[in-house]
Amino acid sequence: MRTPGAKIQDLWYATKAGKADLSRPTARKGRGKRYRINIVDLQGNASSEHYATKKEAEDRQKELSANLVAGSYASRSAGRAMFGDVAETWYQSRAVRLKAKTLENYRSLLDTHVLPKWRNTAVGDIDWQSIQKWIGELHKTKPVRRKADGLSPSRINQTYNVLHQVLSYAVRSRMLTVNPATDIDLPRKPTSNKRYLTHQQVADLATECGEWGVFVLVLAYCGLRFGEATALRRQDIDLERARIEVHSSVERVNGHYSIGPTKTHERRSVPIPPPVLELLNRRIAAWSPDRLVFPGAAGYLKNHEFRKVFNPAATKAGVAGLAPHELRHTCASLAIRSRASIKTVQRLLGHATATMTLDNYGHLYPDELDEVAREMGTQCVYPLRTDETSKAG
Repeated sequence: MRTPGAKIQDLWYATKAGKADLSRPTARKGRGKRYRINIVDLQGNASSEHYATKKEAEDRQKELSANLVAGSYASRSAGRAMFGDVAETWYQSRAVRLKAKTLENYRSLLDTHVLPKWRNTAVGDIDWQSIQKWIGELHKTKPVRRKADGLSPSRINQTYNVLHQVLSYAVRSRMLTVNPATDIDLPRKPTSNKRYLTHQQVADLATECGEWGVFVLVLAYCGLRFGEATALRRQDIDLERARIEVHSSVERVNGHYSIGPTKTHERRSVPIPPPVLELLNRRIAAWSPDRLVFPGAAGYLKNHEFRKVFNPAATKAGVAGLAPHELRHTCASLAIRSRASIKTVQRLLGHATATMTLDNYGHLYPDELDEVAREMGTQCVYPLRTDETSKAG
């Protein structure tokens, strides 16, 4: 196989001992670009580029050599692939490991916002400036089925993320040397104030929810996501060990509800506090293993179905406007008040990393800065000089 590299050839003069022989002009002298860079990539494929001046050719040769050494070289011909074709290949590759709900969201973002702009553009023609301009235009894009002046910051960030992933795929496929969607200025997502209920508020809410009170307690004290809780079957709850085995979640894809993996594709074992365990024991101890613990009117419990009970109950309990997902935040808060560590809260909630847990709930931990400063002060041994000792000196 040919040795990878990039070499400059002077097309106006014959080559002798690897250098241009200025005494032997070729038939091309004075016509067309003078310098050609002959490139052999890491797979042994050959290509070439042409430049008018030697400086242009030498600068490009240095760039190509660096890319070949780093393994990031992409030929210009490969960059002529249309974005739409690359996006479809990328999308199919993601189907191997992503949840169906995530794929549905990616499909929506591609069809609604990304492909209409970039479908017929070669990936090699997409540059940073064009992407940054497009991000600004998304602010003025009217959302589908929603009354608003433009896309929300969250939706813009999601749309950008899809574009970035497709172009990253193009880089890995040797169509691009670098990803032009790097370092794009994105709109800031508004920070929402999370609500954390007290034990008394959880009890009041559960009471107002009547027969759904146990479901509320599972969400608030076990930290399950709504889809994880509605996927539970009797066999997933070990009453003797006081554990819930979380391994699946109900997801809605194209209007249909089905069982899929958890958000992180990981299983976890969640402890059940004694009061909740006692209520579950009364409810499901004699049930068959495959029976749903919290079924809806027809199959899996739907969010909108539960909200018919939950919303008025939240109002009566003095927490109007509360969303079921906020019970998951409440679980984190109550666990932290019980002195649970970041790693423990991470395992309880099923976060992918402790960093995610810290970003979301780190502010709930006691601020120890003042205590640290006092402790450091008591251990300081530097002989500070007073006015009297200064005069004595």
